[in-house]
Amino acid sequence: MKKIVLALVAGLIAVCSNYTALAGVVTIDGSQTWNGYMNVYGLTGSGGQGGYLFGNAWGLGDVKSTVSGNTLTLEPNYNCFAATNPYWSNYDAINEIPGTIGNKWMEGNTLVEKGPGVLSGILTFTGNVDSYSLASGYNVIAFIKGLNPNNGYSADIFRQAAIGSGSSSFSVSADLTGASGLIMQYGFTVSGRNANPAETGLGSVVLSAAAIPEPSSVSLLMLGAAGLMGLQLRRKS
Repeated sequence: MKKIVLALVAGLIAVCSNYTALAGVVTIDGSQTWNGYMNVYGLTGSGGQGGYLFGNAWGLGDVKSTVSGNTLTLEPNYNCFAATNPYWSNYDAINEIPGTIGNKWMEGNTLVEKGPGVLSGILTFTGNVDSYSLASGYNVIAFIKGLNPNNGYSADIFRQAAIGSGSSSFSVSADLTGASGLIMQYGFTVSGRNANPAETGLGSVVLSAAAIPEPSSVSLLMLGAAGLMGLQLRRKS
């Protein structure tokens, strides 16, 4: 009997622990305010990500992200291509030949931001990957960041999970204990060369909300476990 009671106690503790984790689960929610932010880098000789140049807030349409209900569509960035500007394309100024490919590495962020102290404990960001058709050369991650406003907005917390063509879901978690002074963000980054609007077949990623158990369901599990434990104790007496 003692072993049974101990097992029930252990189960109740596990349920309580799961409840704590579930209280910090976020997903793709169209009722949240989604923001855009673009970081721009140079290119290396091989066409990869070079040195950081600048970053600032962009509209979601400029980042090329679309929120529709609890569904989010991410695409490569086309906003900065300019065929006759060597800063943004491989324009041949000597022969005046318009560029055909981009000349910068773009890091387009689509995110939800929460002020210091709003989120705490273990935060998990999760969702479904409904489709993935991005062309080679573009990468997507889901992330949780904690920015320190007292240290040049350094990313004191940064957790990420790659999303690829074989992904059906994503999940990334971060421990926010002691992070009450940080600005918290969760969202996605699409990175790669700035795209030419004339290019076709660069694809997109479609993501949607994951089903999250309601707190009431977890509470019922806790009550059920407590009831079973009490029943066993009464039988023993």
